[in-house]
Amino acid sequence: MIVEGREVRVLDEGTGPTVVLEAGAGATLDSWARVIPLLTPEARVVAYDRSGLGFSDPMPAPDDRRPRAVAAQLDAILAAVGAPPPYVLVGHSIGGLYVRAFAERRPDAVAGLVLVDPSHEDMQKAVPTPRAEKVLGTVVKGMLRAAAWLGPLGAPRLLTPLLMPKATVTKLALEPDHVAAIRTRYGRADAIRAIYQELAQLTAALDQTRELQVPPSIPVTELSGDRFDRKASNPDTRRLINELHAALAATSDAGRHVVVDCGHLVPIDRPEAVADAVLTMVREQRPL
Repeated sequence: MIVEGREVRVLDEGTGPTVVLEAGAGATLDSWARVIPLLTPEARVVAYDRSGLGFSDPMPAPDDRRPRAVAAQLDAILAAVGAPPPYVLVGHSIGGLYVRAFAERRPDAVAGLVLVDPSHEDMQKAVPTPRAEKVLGTVVKGMLRAAAWLGPLGAPRLLTPLLMPKATVTKLALEPDHVAAIRTRYGRADAIRAIYQELAQLTAALDQTRELQVPPSIPVTELSGDRFDRKASNPDTRRLINELHAALAATSDAGRHVVVDCGHLVPIDRPEAVADAVLTMVREQRPL
């Protein structure tokens, strides 16, 4: 689909109230592969690849990955698709920041938010990050930046196993030809650059999120994992993150906080929990 002169990969399936899915950092709409079939019997599901990721063209430089800019892009995509409001917006990880920005931008069009183990604007301040993880994060961003610049030499393809782990691909049960196509796309310099920008601008994205004004009348359901996938994580990290999630849910007049038996990748490991939260909100849509 062409949106504002740029090719954007969009999935639009099912009938009923509109549910919009926003993936985590560096992820494509394929990260929702186990959730979408559970929603389409009762809802029209719209998901997409953000600029530069998957099968969507990159944005022209400079590439603003802060929440309000991403929300503006999503607004244009929904207009192009012709998906009518009200929307139930579902955001995983950093996608949670983006759907909150959309709710600020178009509160009249939002029936509710489902935030799936979302990033939180205070997580860097409230949660101590072990030195080893800080070093690892710096190394990963350095590798992504170098690979983007060395694209003509084929460097991005070396990171494909890191960006699409075999275990994740197996759980998603994607067709082999589709997996091969995604791996090829992840081997492009603009895809690596897009992932790098999402990580490099995370602090700026969190800062902007503190400014968001989301009406408390918009229902919010927060899903939190009960552990992290990284074995070396500080044992207090999950508790502190979930406290932030609970506090954010409490800012809504109809806020719910649900802890799910899994790690951070809730859409992949517990798709039924995501679908239950989304369909509950679809059935309880507030009048706009």
